[in-house]
Amino acid sequence: MRRLSRLFILPVLVAVLGLAGCRRDEPEPPAAAVPVLAPLPEAFEGEWRGVLPCTDCAGIEVELTLQRDATMARFVLLERYLGGAAPGDYRSEGRWREAACRAAGEPGLCIELYEFGLRWFRHADGTLAAIDSEGRVLDADGARLQRL
Repeated sequence: MRRLSRLFILPVLVAVLGLAGCRRDEPEPPAAAVPVLAPLPEAFEGEWRGVLPCTDCAGIEVELTLQRDATMARFVLLERYLGGAAPGDYRSEGRWREAACRAAGEPGLCIELYEFGLRWFRHADGTLAAIDSEGRVLDADGARLQRL
């Protein structure tokens, strides 16, 4: 009986190992022609501005300033609500970081504002688009902050 089981297992084992080595030779998909962004420098200061749409006002003027040195990465976010029920100016400050992410399926780098959970996708042209945690662009019309 033991000899019979060896005779059965050996051909099955050879067949399994032979199949494991087989693979279809499919061509690699072409690399996307998306420019690769370099991370922002360790010592960095930059500013972006723009007007983003608002559901209950005429728009939101946004100014985002990022600063980073060897010890800390800080941001200042100024938002001015134009018209609507609660016009006014709002200022937020805190820490930020840059991390790999995807927006609308496009790989890239995002600026993440820690305390507020806001994410800005960096486009190759230097603009920033607000995205949610799933990488969906928040403004369907494509409004972005422009780098100054």
